[in-house]
Amino acid sequence: MTEMTKRVGRVFEGVPVFARSPRPRPALPVAALSRRAAVMCLGLDPDEAAMGALVGSRPDGPVVEATGGGHIARKALPFLEKARQQGTAVVLCTRVPEGPLLTRTYGFEGSETDLRHRGIHMSNRNAQKTRLKMLVALEQGDRELADKVLSDPDW
Repeated sequence: MTEMTKRVGRVFEGVPVFARSPRPRPALPVAALSRRAAVMCLGLDPDEAAMGALVGSRPDGPVVEATGGGHIARKALPFLEKARQQGTAVVLCTRVPEGPLLTRTYGFEGSETDLRHRGIHMSNRNAQKTRLKMLVALEQGDRELADKVLSDPDW
């Protein structure tokens, strides 16, 4: 594909997804970042000790890189549930170079549908951008606003 023929979007799960969203989003002012957000990459057989240490350190928000279209192994669920019970916002992001997370394709335990029902936020950004998004959202000091920002995968 040449520079002159770049696509403006694609159809994903039967819905058009545009490369650039025309939807305006308000700026979130930040003077300094004082919150802690940890990133964990989960594979098919995640390290339970590492997950326990992450949740035990009680970050203000863990960012979890998921496999495929937004899935995690079943044995990781108790750790994410514990983080949610501690009142921590958990955001799942993709680790693939391109394309959004699935939203409603699969329904098994640990699938994107299951995780959304558990209150896990989704992000279509990579882990580094998702971590910054989480820090800025939490820094606003308004949990309702933070949840709004974190639940919008394209913010």
